[in-house]
Amino acid sequence: MDQVRIGVVGVGGNGRAFVDCYQENERAQVVAVCDTNEARLQTVANETSVQWATTDFNELVTSPDIDAISVHSADVSHAPITIAALRHGKHVFVEKPMATRLEDCYEVIDLSESTGLKVQVGLVLRFDPFFRGIKQMVEGGELGQVFYAEADYICNYLFNQRIAKAIGSTYDIAFVNAGTHVLDLLRWYVGEPVEVQAYGNQRMSNWPQPEFNDDLVCAIYKFASGAVAKVAATWGSTAQLAGMEMCYNLSLFGSKASIVRDRIARVESQGEFEPLTFGRISGHPYTPEVDAFVEAIIEDKPPVIDARDGGNTSIGILAAMEALRRGEPVKIETR
Repeated sequence: MDQVRIGVVGVGGNGRAFVDCYQENERAQVVAVCDTNEARLQTVANETSVQWATTDFNELVTSPDIDAISVHSADVSHAPITIAALRHGKHVFVEKPMATRLEDCYEVIDLSESTGLKVQVGLVLRFDPFFRGIKQMVEGGELGQVFYAEADYICNYLFNQRIAKAIGSTYDIAFVNAGTHVLDLLRWYVGEPVEVQAYGNQRMSNWPQPEFNDDLVCAIYKFASGAVAKVAATWGSTAQLAGMEMCYNLSLFGSKASIVRDRIARVESQGEFEPLTFGRISGHPYTPEVDAFVEAIIEDKPPVIDARDGGNTSIGILAAMEALRRGEPVKIETR
């Protein structure tokens, strides 16, 4: 295969950016775009000169003219579309979270591994040079043994009138949607979590659906290494803390050095902080995500973040939501 024929499902949000990224890759061709919003669909089709536009993703997953599906729809539809695509022999790029139900996480992992089809999960922060630099430090032993960590996704979507108007009352749960980003960073640095307890409250919004009853979720994770970590997520802050400006409030405390956001303090410097020197970028690096996915298919390489890896992040998030529901710690059954 010299070129991967792509069908993009969901062209609002970053789906629109992914269409451009695929079109910029010489080894990819966007054959079709799909969205349930017909006006948006036609606009994107016209702007990108993609001839095939449909509101039914089944047309894409069943087509012999498409090799891979790129999924950028609402969170709850990620797994159903991915599962349908895999059952019809398509490779899949799927945005985070890979799934919103545990049974779907396991099914996607099993299907991908039994069929040999590529699934890459869109955990974009792993492609950011800043977080990659920290990964190299952790792997190089510069922090020693990490015993405590934390990362948050705190943002002001409820108070940002432009976003609030656009999302209405149908936006995804903050912890499941945005918390996935930061738990994934901690998994990447610290290893697999094995148990979680969670707490939540509803103080900032009045979502009509029962699944939105907790604006804030804060979870405490225990890792196989013995490390402990805190993850919190909310749309309801009056201040915007998420993103590279605050480095997602990432902190890693190790036996040799500690990182707090964009600074590091080493034992030999007697705890004095100095800035990290990694490059920082604005926005998300979608292009390397796309390039890695296309390369994995054409060169038959393992995806950078495969279904098992990305799925285990979703499993950790969903275990926290179950702990919140039960009001007690929950064991995390990763694959």
